[in-house]
Amino acid sequence: MKAAKEVEQEALDAIKQARRNVSKKKLSEAMAMIEKGRESMRIVEYGGGVHNKKYSVMLLDNAMDNFEDAIDLISEE
Repeated sequence: MKAAKEVEQEALDAIKQARRNVSKKKLSEAMAMIEKGRESMRIVEYGGGVHNKKYSVMLLDNAMDNFEDAIDLISEE
């Protein structure tokens, strides 16, 4: 969970820095990716992820993938 939160913060920082240089459409898409990743993190955090470790790891990997995709998307311009 800690690693996912760190990647989430990196994505938010990248979006904040790129806000002036990236189209509104890309910003919107990046924020949608962030929200999708956050949803996966919430499932683990509030769903008691210790009971199903494989599923929790899969969700956290998915969250980090979404955050990294958001960074990649706004870095393209």
